[in-house]
Amino acid sequence: MTTPSPASVPRIFVSHSHADNDFGVRLVTTLRTALGGDEDSVWFDISGGAHGGDTLWRKIVQEITDRPIFIVVASPHALASPWVMNEINIAWTLKNTRPNRHIVPVLYEVCDLPADLLMQLYVSFLPPQTFEAGLASLVTAIHALAGTRPTPPPAAPVGASGGRPPAPAEDPATARVRQATPLIEAAFAARD
Repeated sequence: MTTPSPASVPRIFVSHSHADNDFGVRLVTTLRTALGGDEDSVWFDISGGAHGGDTLWRKIVQEITDRPIFIVVASPHALASPWVMNEINIAWTLKNTRPNRHIVPVLYEVCDLPADLLMQLYVSFLPPQTFEAGLASLVTAIHALAGTRPTPPPAAPVGASGGRPPAPAEDPATARVRQATPLIEAAFAARD
């Protein structure tokens, strides 16, 4: 398997509440591996993002500014955190003033997303969704937003698929519709 070039690995900032650290560390660790990146590919302040001597808030602002994809781990803790809300505000300002900026909410726990985040492509890790399925959806969304291609898996040995061709991957537009449908249905149900 070839290692992707640094230019083909999307650069991501992950915003979260420290109450959600266990999920966040698991997400970031597996996301870095899935994207073929290193520690620098996904910035997360609990796992190597901030270093001794850094002024934390300045470092956070710099990293949000330097990275085109902003992921927020959405939970009641995150939405109650002034730090997370400030990070979201910076991401929105950048999204509205610079090209190719993206905000992706990751639904970790049931919560009332603000209207502005409801309008974004989101990825659910809520049950019955498994972590692996949520991660696969997130990786697909990131590659679609960044305009990069995922690193292809190693070729399977001949006959490994049992004579059946592999199932085609879901295209990004279909994935967005599939992900948005429950949200739209919930919004209509709440309105009625």
